[in-house]
Amino acid sequence: MQINIRKKDIIWNYLGIFFSLGSQVIWLPVLIHYLPPDILGLWYVFVSIGGMVELLDSGFTPTLSHSMSYAWSGARDLKKQGVVFSEDRSGPNYPLVYGILSTCRTLYFGIAVVASLVMLVAGTFYLQRIAASYLNWQVYATWGLYIASTFINLYIGYYAVVLVGIGDIFHKNKANILAKAFFLILGTIGLISGFGILSLGVAYFVSGFVTRFLCKHYLIKTHHFDELFL
Repeated sequence: MQINIRKKDIIWNYLGIFFSLGSQVIWLPVLIHYLPPDILGLWYVFVSIGGMVELLDSGFTPTLSHSMSYAWSGARDLKKQGVVFSEDRSGPNYPLVYGILSTCRTLYFGIAVVASLVMLVAGTFYLQRIAASYLNWQVYATWGLYIASTFINLYIGYYAVVLVGIGDIFHKNKANILAKAFFLILGTIGLISGFGILSLGVAYFVSGFVTRFLCKHYLIKTHHFDELFL
């Protein structure tokens, strides 16, 4: 099966980049208005720690996406040096596709566990060293939610591998943009309602489930990946 990149895929890809970067600039005045400077700084420490551990999967995603592309294009087998295609290339090699999916799920689960443990142990120790006077139940609850959110986001990273691998850039970016918008809206409502930094943790946690729901929906309804979730 040939993978075609459409115009809307490119447009949504640029929209995703713009929304990811631009939303932080747009949202910053809201954060400054509703959060004390010290607590705002603490939130960005959370974001920085989470960003560093999420780099753990950066080397795997391109390789696995390429492997998925080959399997979806009809590759008969993947070798260390090259790819073996069948002569007809009549369609996706589904046994190979699901084999890659199984590998992805195991790999990303392991990455998510390691990253969460690093954040729980080293990250918590670091926070206690630099911000001991600001740590209360609300901050600890937010940090716990942020760790759980990072686990979810890393584990469902294999959804991006699948969607990019089969050429569905449109739905991959659409899911990310909608989840990001949900995070911003829910976080803003929480801040306005007076829940402080905890509202950001809750919004970030919920947005991970939004991403998972949307990606799963697109894979099942659009590409009939029902066996992926058996």
